[in-house]
Amino acid sequence: MGSSSRTQLGSSQKPETLYSQPESAASKPDNLIMKPEIPATRPEPPPTIKPVAPVTEAERQSGVRAGYVKLNETIAAWEEKKKARSKLEKEEKSELEKKRAKALAKFRNEMEYIKEVADGARAEAKARQRNDELKAKGKANIIRTTGELPVTCFCCQI
Repeated sequence: MGSSSRTQLGSSQKPETLYSQPESAASKPDNLIMKPEIPATRPEPPPTIKPVAPVTEAERQSGVRAGYVKLNETIAAWEEKKKARSKLEKEEKSELEKKRAKALAKFRNEMEYIKEVADGARAEAKARQRNDELKAKGKANIIRTTGELPVTCFCCQI
């Protein structure tokens, strides 16, 4: 398939392609011969990565320290914020607890007053019941002994 030498760019010779044919076939008409217009070339190698200037150990340590200083500042700010919120909630809770304790004391006082009134009313009712039972027993004794009903009004007694 032709000579293996490559042509230089800018030379007057026609560059050889993969489909080039011997000169004897050149007398044939162009429509029967397929000749690609792009010469076969090798792809270019990828560009090499240029080395970056090496970072010194001191620069690395200072970068690490700066990052941790910033992290510690963030943690301290978060801690202060949480402490302030907790303190505020504690004060609100203490105020609520004071109100709750006051309301509970008032409730207990009311319950104690109600209990005292109810106990007093029960005691009076029990005393009346005892008196009424004694009166009934007394009347029953009078009826048993006399056989007559006792007089209830003083105007009828003679």
